[in-house]
Amino acid sequence: MSWLKKNTKPERKASAPASASQGGQAGMDQMVRMLAAAPEDQRTRMLGDRLTVFAGQDEASRERAMKGMLAAALQLPEDDYQKIAAARFNALNGLDADTRMTLMKSHAAVVKSLPADQRQREMKAMKQIVSALPEDERGQVMTMMQNLGLMGEAG
Repeated sequence: MSWLKKNTKPERKASAPASASQGGQAGMDQMVRMLAAAPEDQRTRMLGDRLTVFAGQDEASRERAMKGMLAAALQLPEDDYQKIAAARFNALNGLDADTRMTLMKSHAAVVKSLPADQRQREMKAMKQIVSALPEDERGQVMTMMQNLGLMGEAG
């Protein structure tokens, strides 16, 4: 063995975050519970930071990460779930249009893959949030949701 190989450490590549199937879901569950308990401004800011990270990932990784976050939120009691859904919506509104659309497309794909009861819960939460918006914003968001194929999922 050469002196160089013997006296230098091999370069270590950063490993990717664990996927939900590799145990990463427990961490996501814990993070989402912590966010639900956080003050609203902190919850929105931290969700915005997380969504920005997701937006920088390839589509499959982004959808996996968003599915993990949504799965964690769907385990929460209704009031905490509503807090997370509202903060996610507010965080998305704080992002630039291209990033927001990238994330919304991934969110739509994830929602469509959910079991019917979870899909309906998510759509009901989104409709409640949208219904509280000023009329002009509400119309824009509803049109966007229709274009993403998310309308008619909850009553």
